[in-house]
Amino acid sequence: MAKTFHLAIPVTGDFNKTIEFYCNVLGCKKGNSEDNPPNSWCDINFWGNELTLHASTCTQESKQHNVDMEAVLVPHFGVHLDAKEFQSLKGKLIQNWKNVKFVNEPYIRFKGDALEQETMFIKDPSGNVIELKTMVNPDALFQEDHGAPMGDLRNLLEVKGISTAHQELRQNFKKMESAEKLYRTGTGKWNDYDKLKAKLNMTEQIVIKSAKHFLRCLDDAKIEF
Repeated sequence: MAKTFHLAIPVTGDFNKTIEFYCNVLGCKKGNSEDNPPNSWCDINFWGNELTLHASTCTQESKQHNVDMEAVLVPHFGVHLDAKEFQSLKGKLIQNWKNVKFVNEPYIRFKGDALEQETMFIKDPSGNVIELKTMVNPDALFQEDHGAPMGDLRNLLEVKGISTAHQELRQNFKKMESAEKLYRTGTGKWNDYDKLKAKLNMTEQIVIKSAKHFLRCLDDAKIEF
């Protein structure tokens, strides 16, 4: 169990109900524990990591932070899952909605980026925020380099994602130009200028994000102009 991550969190509500949530709802396993109110504690095998629940009267203040145009609560903790396990758990949580409080329902963020991921945020019975997610490219989490031959620029570009990022940037510029043209001329399917303006603003944000992705790829590859 070397290098196993450990986290201790406060349980301000029903202690046994919180244990049941982690075991029966999330599918974790109960470990060592001590039933000694008001100092009870219980270890939870949180996907191979030690999560310790401590009976407590203290509460944590959560604040919203914007991540890829979505507000997330901090502090929070969680786990990365493979796609199959994530989808299975997502379905289980949605079906068990009476016992699950979603903070952020399942959604995809960093779409089209190397960090693209599907994520969801829930609260345990004591209000601790948990993030569960799956990444399209798990190796991108810590920007792992699989060692493309430095002599082969084409391979380097593919590994770093620069070719894809450049294509995405060009495509999104075209989308923004099209949206702007519709907005200015009032032609096309929409006549509602507010909707057109919102579409233009949203597309502009996508262009900015893909441009940042492109520049980040260049920076990672250490390519200068």
